[in-house]
Amino acid sequence: MKINNIYIISLAVFLFWSGFSFALSSGVISYPLRTQLVDQQKDDSVRQFLGKSYQFKSELEVEEIIQFYRELMSSKGFDEIAFDQNQYGVYTFTRGIITRLVLKLRSTKSGSEYDVDVYEAKDVLFLSWVKFRLPQHVSFLPKLSALNEFAFDNNSVPGRAGISYLTKAKADKVIDFYLTQMPKLGWVAKDNLSWDGTHNLMEALSTGHPEYNRFVMKPSKRTPGLNVNVEGATLSFERNGEKCVMIINQFKDNDDELRKNRLNPAIFNRYGRTMICVEYYEKTS
Repeated sequence: MKINNIYIISLAVFLFWSGFSFALSSGVISYPLRTQLVDQQKDDSVRQFLGKSYQFKSELEVEEIIQFYRELMSSKGFDEIAFDQNQYGVYTFTRGIITRLVLKLRSTKSGSEYDVDVYEAKDVLFLSWVKFRLPQHVSFLPKLSALNEFAFDNNSVPGRAGISYLTKAKADKVIDFYLTQMPKLGWVAKDNLSWDGTHNLMEALSTGHPEYNRFVMKPSKRTPGLNVNVEGATLSFERNGEKCVMIINQFKDNDDELRKNRLNPAIFNRYGRTMICVEYYEKTS
């Protein structure tokens, strides 16, 4: 029997099939026939998120279970994130980073076992848990004074470095600084794309101008319904095969608006309202 004939996309049919369902803010999620709920418990392993974990045994094959959840989550407006974990039987579905479901599958002699982890960030204020420090020295950037570094990654992707700062300097001053000082290190300016106005939170935090979106999922789907008012630009530079992209945004909203859109105003008031996200790429052979 074909899977498409088994799994009809209809909430009423899902509920009819299921002996059990669990709830998200986005609706009711069920599990397929010939499947048994073995255990359920709270999961507080992910910081700032409310979570629950469900364990199942099923007579279905792994491929049938994956197809069931793909169709189910799609019908509820979720997107599947194409992470490398799929090769290990891990599948992630999200309707923005506020709500997500992680499916972990294992084949057995009698069918399959799998876990469903559900996470919801109901009261999260982004940046609340990051640690600030003095900026590390990097040879490819001119030194801007009074920077507060809160992210530095040069390990996750070979040949790439990502750094994030907050500063109390105004966005226009920061932009002028890099446009003036980067050429002194041999960089050639390529793009200066204004980014003033109201934008999706993820765009403002790290994505910048749509031309430089690196994510599989559109930013508006990562943080749906969350919008902030910013002033800034996306700058790009090249140097002998190297590339550097800077996303510079000054957050203009008042404290109440920031809090409503899941940002912690206390962080901005202490460390500055201008965020600088830098991506550096080494020369490729």
